[in-house]
Amino acid sequence: MRKEWVLCVMTAAMLLLSETAGAEDIPLNGSWRFAYTSSPSRAEVVERFTVAVMIPPNPQLPTDDQFALEMQAPGYWDNQLSYIPEAPWGNKVAYYGGSNAHPIRFPYRGSGRPRHPDAGLPYVVGVGWYKREIEVPREWEDRTVTLRVGGARVDTYCYVNGIYMDSHHGHGTPFEFDLTGELRCGETNELVLAVDNTVSHINSCALRGYSGGSGGIYGDISLHVSDGPGRLKSYYVYPTEDLTELRWSADLIAPAGLTRETQLSWRITGDDGETIREGVVPVRKLAPGEVFTPQWTCPTEDIEPWSIWEPNLYDIEVRWEHKDGAAIDSGSRPHGLRRLEQRDGRLFLNGRPILLRGICEIYFFPPDIHPPNDVGYFRERLERLKEVGFNFIRFHTWVPMEPYLRAADEVGMLMQPEHSTSNIRNPLDDVRWGEMIRWCRYHPSAVMYCGGNEEVGHEGLISKFAERIRETKALAPDALVLPMHTMSGPESESGRADLPLPPHFENEGAYYQTLWDRVTRYSDVFAARANDFSYSNFTGRDWREVEPEYIHFERPILAHESGIIGTYIDLSLESRYTGSMPADLYQAAREYITAASRLDMASTYYENSARWHGQARKFVLENLRKCDVFDGYDLLGAWDSHWHNSGYGCGLLNEFFEFKPGDNLERVLQYNGESVLLLDNSKRHVFRAEDDFNMPVMVSLYGGRDLRDGTLTWRVMDDDVAVSSGELKGLHASDGKVTTLGNIHFDWPDIKTAHHFVLDVKLNGSVYHISNQWNFWVFPNGTAPDLSASADEEALSLLGKRYPGLQPVKEDSEEKLRIVRTLTESDLDHLAAGGDILLLGAKPFPANETRFQIGVAGRAHMNLATVINKHPALKYVPHAGWCDWQFQQLLENGECIEFNKFPVEFNPIVEVVSSYKYIRLQSAMWEAQTEGGRIFVCSFNLDMDDPTTTALLDGIVEYVQSDAFQPKVRLSISEVVKPLLAGIEFKSLKGNDGNFYSGMSPF
Repeated sequence: MRKEWVLCVMTAAMLLLSETAGAEDIPLNGSWRFAYTSSPSRAEVVERFTVAVMIPPNPQLPTDDQFALEMQAPGYWDNQLSYIPEAPWGNKVAYYGGSNAHPIRFPYRGSGRPRHPDAGLPYVVGVGWYKREIEVPREWEDRTVTLRVGGARVDTYCYVNGIYMDSHHGHGTPFEFDLTGELRCGETNELVLAVDNTVSHINSCALRGYSGGSGGIYGDISLHVSDGPGRLKSYYVYPTEDLTELRWSADLIAPAGLTRETQLSWRITGDDGETIREGVVPVRKLAPGEVFTPQWTCPTEDIEPWSIWEPNLYDIEVRWEHKDGAAIDSGSRPHGLRRLEQRDGRLFLNGRPILLRGICEIYFFPPDIHPPNDVGYFRERLERLKEVGFNFIRFHTWVPMEPYLRAADEVGMLMQPEHSTSNIRNPLDDVRWGEMIRWCRYHPSAVMYCGGNEEVGHEGLISKFAERIRETKALAPDALVLPMHTMSGPESESGRADLPLPPHFENEGAYYQTLWDRVTRYSDVFAARANDFSYSNFTGRDWREVEPEYIHFERPILAHESGIIGTYIDLSLESRYTGSMPADLYQAAREYITAASRLDMASTYYENSARWHGQARKFVLENLRKCDVFDGYDLLGAWDSHWHNSGYGCGLLNEFFEFKPGDNLERVLQYNGESVLLLDNSKRHVFRAEDDFNMPVMVSLYGGRDLRDGTLTWRVMDDDVAVSSGELKGLHASDGKVTTLGNIHFDWPDIKTAHHFVLDVKLNGSVYHISNQWNFWVFPNGTAPDLSASADEEALSLLGKRYPGLQPVKEDSEEKLRIVRTLTESDLDHLAAGGDILLLGAKPFPANETRFQIGVAGRAHMNLATVINKHPALKYVPHAGWCDWQFQQLLENGECIEFNKFPVEFNPIVEVVSSYKYIRLQSAMWEAQTEGGRIFVCSFNLDMDDPTTTALLDGIVEYVQSDAFQPKVRLSISEVVKPLLAGIEFKSLKGNDGNFYSGMSPF
């Protein structure tokens, strides 16, 4: 009987809801009169226990004649600078300088090297006063009026008719000011917003780099006018864990109170406007100023869940009304039914296992400094990110603006807003945390919230986090929270140096374990430091070594900031910086590269760097995805973000969302797709002919269904010809796990010349069609070429077994060719007498260590590429013009000669390319003609068990004994080599300081 009554009331109420006009939302975007004052009107924060008392700035507003400009809002001040000189205060405008506004110059010689400071620009700093006159009709007399601002940078103060109303502190979220009771109905009213960007209490990626602390109102401005004497402050809807029921709540306030009972009518409609669910909730009488929060539920039948796979959105409408149907206030917005949850240490979206394939978003939107206030702009970017395999975005210390979140709702992208700072002594910090939750919770895309980035997990921070978790679960019970994107201190033994044991504790293990237990108790997810998948790239440990270090985590784990892999700069992009962001990075790099006489090589450096970067990224993410302990990652980054460190080529894509050389959609999805095949080859990519290949193949499966009776097929391809093939049948794997399917087993063919092969693997079964490819190099088992030469003791020990024609160096030796590991005075005499030297080492030439590791993004002292020039000495080593996996052993712990440090022409055979921020002319293989004989230098790491090494040496040995050995470069023994042997240092060439990065590893 009760159900029938509710149904009747629901039907009648919804007829009224559909037939009666709603509340008004009046847009105020556009031109505002604008004034400026340079002196900061910063609010003081007075902390009395936990109460923050905000003292507004001096209420003395600028005079009318000071409002001399028209400023667009939304809009940033710095985008409208051309108007400022016209104002009477134009010559008083202050610009922020200092370290955040330095010009980019290479090489950087300031503090903090090798890390270059962030790029920055001077920006207008002070208080911007926005004024607008609004006509307030008499009909608003008994209605509530709310001013809504979609976001401003940084603090905002509101005045009506010269009277201070309220303030908002922070840049990350929308905010509202209640103007009810202060507007003069039937008259013209003056509305003033003062935006102050002089504050410095916030640390956020949105307030760093080119954007700095630039001021302005960046979100939509509007007035919301209710229909009656009450206000629908907020309403929130979330599902139960099993998605069978929606739980609703609304916050209602009547400034003057309501002496009669009222009701809330609610409705859910689909894309076609058809009603799916509707109902009425009674509301009791309200006292003046009382906030009443009714709660109710409804079933979710006929509502399709929102997900990354199907972002189904519905409209929810809530209308507060009198019993007779007269409206009080109303609101509507899109809604998605979804639940991201953690259980048993794994993540599930709507009950389906999910691996978060995320990016680290650090606020970079070229060719402009700031993104437009446009959903379409963000939708296009998100669709591209989703296309290349991502399903999750971590916002590094910032909160995405409303259009970003709305686009994510539409596209189906999971979002993790992140608190900008963790200053537990600043009460504004708590306010901003709550605002982040309140505003983002309305979006189905916002599923997780984070307490900050890389902070020390001391007792105070952990206690503060516990408070915020409780607040979050009260405001958004369906949200997940992680304490910090990697927390130094209790998280791991390596982080304990940042959190020393307090003097009154004796049991170190018990202290850190207690802290960790407290963090775990409150946390839903962890983001753990995993340097093997970031800073180490190629040199990262095998997944089997890494995985045990994370077994103490009792919650799902995300690998913190994976990647961070650098790339050389692409100078061709300079001309595309046509917006508000300057091309100063490109101009500085071009100028410096030109001064180093390497401009003609810049495009090759970039292309080779991008290909090496792509291989490193593939290895890192595949190595990571073999670890079943991880539930996701945030890749730093999805696109190059060059404000950071004044050049940060970390991206899978360039800053214009385009693939870099060597990458395409198929290749990227092989390791960044939802489900991927993985080869457990432990970095082994080089074999000899007829070697046994027996490697496990694994699958990271997240397609929503188990694999049943699948078939894995594999082919070894030599260009378009399959030289070996096979299949594994009857395969089974569980969804949401990493499973070893079996071994790929074959013998490499008996080849006569070295070949590059591609292992192509495909898995089919159930709903799955997955493929992946890996590169391998196979070398023949041929005999070494004849060698007639003398060798020093170390070289003889290294080479004697392979080259039996080698003889020890003797005073009366007649061999023209001498092979040595280090040059000596005797070797120089041999050269001067017309003999030849093969130097398999670096000494006495100035050298830097090499690693098979591409440089970390942003760092100036690391290497970013290799270039192999065409040369007969490399006849037995297949290559594509750069050092791919086949050069792993040669580069790892090898050396490269630095030509900046001695006077000789730079004409490398194999070049090791440094960063464009600090150019070092480096070569691991080169040759020269002296005033006597010839010298060939190879300073790679030589391991005679490595097939590439022996193939390279065979080619070198043949070359240096042939007539083709005709070096073009001239090297003086007396003027260069002998001084070097004596320990004399030459002045650094090409404008570089030879001791600039003394002691810093260049890899």
